[in-house]
Amino acid sequence: RVIDMASSAKRAETGAVMFPCRVSGLTADVPYMFLDDAPEEVPEDVTLVGCHLSRRIFEALYRRDVPFMNVCPADYVDEKVKTIVKCCKVKSGHVIEGNVARVPWGATVPEVVEAINALFGVA
Repeated sequence: RVIDMASSAKRAETGAVMFPCRVSGLTADVPYMFLDDAPEEVPEDVTLVGCHLSRRIFEALYRRDVPFMNVCPADYVDEKVKTIVKCCKVKSGHVIEGNVARVPWGATVPEVVEAINALFGVA
């Protein structure tokens, strides 16, 4: 399954959207901002497009809840199928949980190879 954050943002029913980080290069048809910029003013009618960590950060910064679109790849896997996903909680290397290997968003080729080998039990 491919998760497209820009397409998700198009489904937002608010006047603005917020993405997790500016480095993503994402844009939207409505006013948009980035959580990692920690803007001082955030409209009341904003939808957060991100993962659960993004949501916790938003709530800690702004002390309120907003409409949320979960785009965490790990939340959409079939746990019966061996799968590799990118995860913002993994900083380097990989983490194996059942049939799911998690690698960092900026994973290197060696990190991905190690994760696949670990997932399939290759020594």
